[in-house]
Amino acid sequence: MNTTMDTLSVKKSKSGKLEESLHIKRLKTGSQIDAVLYRVKYRDRDTRQIVVYIPTLDITGYGSTDANAEEMLRYSLDNYFDFLISLTPKKMAQELSDKGWKHNKLRNKDYSRAYVDMDGKLKEFNAVADKVDIELIEF
Repeated sequence: MNTTMDTLSVKKSKSGKLEESLHIKRLKTGSQIDAVLYRVKYRDRDTRQIVVYIPTLDITGYGSTDANAEEMLRYSLDNYFDFLISLTPKKMAQELSDKGWKHNKLRNKDYSRAYVDMDGKLKEFNAVADKVDIELIEF
């Protein structure tokens, strides 16, 4: 499955409240995933690598440049979404539930993420000068 990760659009986060979502559609011709996720980006204090991290999926990309880190993140997301689509609906729901996602019973293909306090998570990063950028990605 190709999730067309080359067409990511990025928006700056204006609020501390995260309202992320996943919409997973299985079709006879393939599968489609639409997502709104927050991404954290920073330079690691020890390795000096650029790190991009999606906390709600626990997926990371890193590299010596922004482009390298983004490429690794796209690759990791594509692999994770391929894995999700390969699961039965019940196992997919369990996998996402284990990561804190809730299945929307009214909209069968939608998953939403409960409120996440990013301030608490930011303290765990080893960022240079404790500078962390949070961006919303939609695809």
